[in-house]
Amino acid sequence: MPRKKTLRSKVTEKMFEAEKSRPSDAIELLKTDHKEATALFKKFFKARTAAQKKELVGEICLALSIHMRIEEEIFYPAVKQALGKDDKELVPEARVEHSSLKNLITDVEAAEPDEEFDARVQVMCEYTNHHVKEEETEMFPKVRDTDLDLEVLCQKLLERKLALMDSIASKASGRAKPPRPSSLFKGRGARAGARSGSSRSTGRTSHARH
Repeated sequence: MPRKKTLRSKVTEKMFEAEKSRPSDAIELLKTDHKEATALFKKFFKARTAAQKKELVGEICLALSIHMRIEEEIFYPAVKQALGKDDKELVPEARVEHSSLKNLITDVEAAEPDEEFDARVQVMCEYTNHHVKEEETEMFPKVRDTDLDLEVLCQKLLERKLALMDSIASKASGRAKPPRPSSLFKGRGARAGARSGSSRSTGRTSHARH
């Protein structure tokens, strides 16, 4: 029981932090997620006990799972539409990288804290860093050069992020065991992605560079 309460309280705290910070645009929101993941990985490698590491892994997997979900449902479809024919590799490669990262998350969250546990997390960390670097150095600069309304998109991303966090917290309170972050990989309907990639997600904005 205490574990469920702990998970809910931590998720609720993160929800308050997300609402309070409210980044100025979609790219800044996603970069904030990247920084959170980096900080959690650092905490993991400094942790001394198996219990601490297991708890931190849960936080890492949840943060990454929610981040990937909002990118796939909202950000990537909007980016693909905004870039049009200019996007031959960026979004497809990002989706493939997400698929590999999901496999790593599934392996790590099911692994026992044995001698290979740290190695599994290290691989997940390295893969995450690679993905973050590609997004921040290749995808995000190109997105800023489009007429995509990053303020509107930020609000959509934040609302979806908070909804997913609230859902996880609610499920944690109603189960003997907290839901695994990988549960967020399921049930991603095509309609959600289609709605997010519609013309409502785009528009002229002062964030565009010309």
